[in-house]
Amino acid sequence: MGASKQRGKSFLALFAAGVAATVVILIIENIGINLYPPPEELKALLKSADKVVQENAFKELIATAPIGALWLVLLAYAVGTTVGGWLAARMAPHHPLGHAALIGACLLGGGIINFALIPHPTWMVIIGVLIFIPSALLGAIVCTRQSPRNATGSGKDSGEPDST
Repeated sequence: MGASKQRGKSFLALFAAGVAATVVILIIENIGINLYPPPEELKALLKSADKVVQENAFKELIATAPIGALWLVLLAYAVGTTVGGWLAARMAPHHPLGHAALIGACLLGGGIINFALIPHPTWMVIIGVLIFIPSALLGAIVCTRQSPRNATGSGKDSGEPDST
């Protein structure tokens, strides 16, 4: 396969995995919001057109959120990143673990930005920062164990006889 075609497939794998991870994270976070709805007075502030009011409402929401709601956010990060790592490894034309690690690193970057912009409990920041890369690699490991092709990147599941 040509280098240009491999780069295109790598980009597509990373893009699709990033989108899939983000969608899964948002779905689980939405479930958390439904299980642990914010107080009515905060709901109106969260929808405010004034960005300062909205930012302060988010800070208040995190500060007053039940522990279960915070754990659901971490679960969303873990599950979404695992899905993203699995998909990146599955679609990668080569180096499935590298593709998954890159997805984990990108999501880690997003998590760090989130933690920097909105104050979170220290324990949540520590666990959150540590969760992305291992979750992405877990997804890749699960994928490579399911698919002999991706375990080596050799394409042996193509139906062609092994030349060795």
